[in-house]
Order: sequence, then structure tokens, then C-alpha cells
Amino acid sequence: MNDIKDVKRKYNFIIKKYYYVGKSVIVYTDKGNFIVKKTNGYDKDNLYNSLSNKKFFNYVRPYILDDDYEIYPYLETIEKDDDDRALDIIYLISMLHNKTTFYKKFNIDDKKSIYEEILNNLNYLTDYYDNLRWIIEEELYPAPSSYLLLRNITLLYSSIDYSLYFLNKWYELVKNADVKRVARVHGDLKLSHLIENDNLYLISWDNSKIDIPIVDIYNFYKNNYLDLDFSSLFSVYLSKYQLLDDEKYLFFSLILMPEKVDLTNNEIINIKNVYNLIEYVSKSNYIVSKHYSEESHHEAGNKK
Repeated sequence: MNDIKDVKRKYNFIIKKYYYVGKSVIVYTDKGNFIVKKTNGYDKDNLYNSLSNKKFFNYVRPYILDDDYEIYPYLETIEKDDDDRALDIIYLISMLHNKTTFYKKFNIDDKKSIYEEILNNLNYLTDYYDNLRWIIEEELYPAPSSYLLLRNITLLYSSIDYSLYFLNKWYELVKNADVKRVARVHGDLKLSHLIENDNLYLISWDNSKIDIPIVDIYNFYKNNYLDLDFSSLFSVYLSKYQLLDDEKYLFFSLILMPEKVDLTNNEIINIKNVYNLIEYVSKSNYIVSKHYSEESHHEAGNKK
């Protein structure tokens, strides 16, 4: 937003004070306190109507929504620790998914596209870490970050193999399916995108779309894996919105796929990035091993 005067003039606000937060501005006016951001072309009016029609009301209703600006009441949030905020988000997205789930056609091209994209990523990562390992092994005195990566390279290979295993299990289940389950997903779940005062509200819906429900739980994990006990959160989510087997297998495949780590000239950054990579892969393997072993145990019990 280039000029707060435009907002003042367009909406006849008497602005007492204001300050910027990222791409938004919080304004204190004679008509109330608001958070204002430029409209980005996303059809929020259709989104909010769709949510209301599905009886999901945990979003902040706009004060003004037009071609220029989105203006929302500015709500103070109750301070809570991250674990409690995460549980609230899990509660909200499970409710969102339950209220908006439906089935749509799943054609063979879509299945192949998903399969081939993940497979290509896994093959690329294998080649990338093979080359990186070879380079490190040729170094006479590897940097600490390189040594840390080399010590854990087997974990990365194992995670890639495990990801491929679940990708194939997913494809076996869906290759003959005519439909897939989809829902309204938020698309960018972060702890900062929750407001709680008189109620719970999810904000920042710019990436919302109709997609497979694991999109939300996957993004939430990727955004917060370092700070949260996600295995417990995933258990809570499953207790409120039971994923189908193919959805779980695809989710497992996605979280098991390690990131590509780029080594730079800054060794402090390198150590941090390699450490975070190892943490991510370790936590992902723990989540999958725990929930897949529980699933296998449950299936074995049902067969007796």
C-alpha cells in the first residue's frame, strides 16, 4: 500500500494512527480499528459465501470488500502457547474439511501427473545427494556442515526410498479409482494465521482452493515442524477427520521427501540448514513409522 491517504479519502475515514504489518496496514479510525490490504484478484466474496453456505463461520467477515481493498475488523488475539494454538488450528481445519468434503472425477492423466512429479523429484534428490556426497568425500578437510551431512546421508537415502514406497502404494490404490475426495483447504496454515478472542478465526485465505485435504496438514507440518509435536497433532486430526488409505499414503510420501539443501559460503547458515534438514527427515520418519505401524497393527487385529 503506497499511500494511506487513498484509504482515508476513498472510505471517508478519520484516521487517528496507523502502522504497517507486512503488506497490510492496521488503521485506527473514527469508525473502528481495521486491517487493510490491497485486493489481489482472488474472489474473496465467493470464498466467504461458500464457507458460510457450508456452515463454516470461523473466518473474519470483511467490513469492506471491493476491487481496491480488503478491510477487516482488527481483532486482538489472546496470547496462548504454540501447542495450544496448534491444537486450535487442527480443530478448525478438521471442521473445515468435514463441512466441505465432496468427491470429484479423478482421471488417469491427473494420477499420472502426481505420480510422475513426485517420482521425478525423488530421482532428482537421489542424484543430487549422490553428487554432493561424492564432492564431500573428495574434500581433505570437510567443513562441519559437510561432515554433518555425510554422517546422516544414509538417513536421507532411506527417507527417499520410504517416500517412493508410499508413492507406489498410493498409486496402486488410486490407479483404478474414478473419483477422489476433495475439500476446501486453507492453503497456508501457520500459527500466526489464527486469531482467538470471542471465537477462533483463521485468517489469510489467499491460497485457499478446492483440493485433497492433506494439502492443509502437509503445509502446516512444513511450516511448523521444528516447533511442534506434530505426531500428536496428526493423531488429533485423524480422530476428527479420518483420512482414507490413499490419502495417508500420499501424505506419508510427501513428508518423507527431503528438501534439497544448498551449501553456501556461509558456514553458520550451512550448519543451520543441514541441521534443520536432518531434523525434518527424522521427525517425518518418526511420524510415518508411528502411524503406519499403528495402522498395520490395527489391520492385523481385524483379520484375526
